Amino acid sequence: MDLLEYMVLTRVSSIAGGNQAAYLLAFLSRHETCRILLDIQNSTVVRHIHVLLNSIKCSITTLENPIKQEGKPRPTMSTGLIFVTAPEADYKLINLMLLQIRDWEYGAHDRFKIVTTKNAYDLESDSAETSPPLSSSSLDNAWAGAALEDVEGFCLDLARDVENLKRNLDASLYVVVDSAGAQAHSCILGRRAHSYDEEEDVVSSLDRFDKMRVPWEKLYVPWCNLDIANMDFEDFTLEADDGGEGEDGWFTFKAVMEGDDPTKSDDLSDESRGKRDREVQRFRDAGHI
Repeated sequence: MDLLEYMVLTRVSSIAGGNQAAYLLAFLSRHETCRILLDIQNSTVVRHIHVLLNSIKCSITTLENPIKQEGKPRPTMSTGLIFVTAPEADYKLINLMLLQIRDWEYGAHDRFKIVTTKNAYDLESDSAETSPPLSSSSLDNAWAGAALEDVEGFCLDLARDVENLKRNLDASLYVVVDSAGAQAHSCILGRRAHSYDEEEDVVSSLDRFDKMRVPWEKLYVPWCNLDIANMDFEDFTLEADDGGEGEDGWFTFKAVMEGDDPTKSDDLSDESRGKRDREVQRFRDAGHI
């Protein structure tokens, strides 16, 4: 059991009783399983989970520095799925993207995997993360030129394969680098849409995705918070400020970091930004980007 799981179990036991521990752990690491569980649970359980998530957020903040120490386990996070549909995106562009979406502020939480197969039931047997630098020979991209609908269909199929839940692959979130993103250094962040039945008091997953375009350098914050269900999709959208809905599932990204400076391209401290920029320069000098 890793550090975050131990912490979660302790907090669940103290707040909601031991029976809720399984639900919360499923919620954090196997989102599809959690939604099935929530469909048959009452609103009291849901409220417990929200209380616990707020508590966990504080605990993660407290434990960030200890986690980085040698011998300390990293928190349990899903592996984010990246699809590169831009035919013009070469390995150098992808290396730059992988560097810019990294968790430079805390250095322990980012987990991303570039998907290279179009068969959701034939996904690699491991959930190993994709780490730069990639080379031209290591980039076998079956998604070049694919439509966004193809990616979403893949994720829906992936969610039906229970083996992927065991590998900690989160089929409810995706990241797509399309041609527009390759030019603007942005990506599409999609999250599976949900519906809430007030009469039955249940939350159900829908077979469609809400999506927004996010700069690479700002992706980590919304991805991380959506992955652990610390914040909702609407929290990162301008439409939510006006009480509106996105058009055809598309929303406009809004940065939400405290003290976010709209003149800056990222949410990093000066120290973390310098660390990232030095690594980018090292890759550039080596011919990786």
